[in-house]
Amino acid sequence: MVFRAVVFTFVPTAIELVLVCGLLARTFAPAVASLVVATFIAYVLWTASLTRAAAEARRACKQGRQQEWAHVLACVSRCSCTRCMQACAEGPGQLLQLRQRMQKVIAAREVRRLSETRSGRR
Repeated sequence: MVFRAVVFTFVPTAIELVLVCGLLARTFAPAVASLVVATFIAYVLWTASLTRAAAEARRACKQGRQQEWAHVLACVSRCSCTRCMQACAEGPGQLLQLRQRMQKVIAAREVRRLSETRSGRR
C-alpha cells in the first residue's frame, strides 16, 4: 500500500514539480521557481499537520465512544437496528437514552417469555 502511494503519487508529483520549476526558472527567473517550491513545501506541511490533527481527533472520539459503549454493550449487542447505530454516532446522551430503552425492551421480553412459559405456550 505504501509502495503504491510512493510510486503512483509522490514520484510523479516530484517529477512534475522539478520539470515545472525548471521551465519557470529558464523562462522567467529562478526566484519564480523558488517561490513555487516554497509554496509547495508550505502546502505539504500544512496538509500533514491537518491530517495529524484529524487523526488525533478521530482517535479521541473513538476512545470516548468505546468507553460509552462499554456501559451499554450488554444491551446493544442484542440489537443492530438503525436506531442503535444512530445513537452511537450521536454521542453519550443518546447512548444513555438507548441503554434505558434497551433495558425496558429486555425487561418486557423477559416478562413475556416468563408468561409464555407459565401458560405453556413454549
